[in-house]
Amino acid sequence: MQNTVGTTMVAAAGAVLTTAVMGMTDIAVLFERLSRQLQELQALP
Repeated sequence: MQNTVGTTMVAAAGAVLTTAVMGMTDIAVLFERLSRQLQELQALP
């Protein structure tokens, strides 16, 4: 019984970590797009 609980905890922690990393990647991509758009706006006369 104890073993099953430990495995479930590890699986849940892995899922949370994966979700967090994917979320961080999405945020990084959004920031990159925003900075590019700002640079393009600044380049306009």
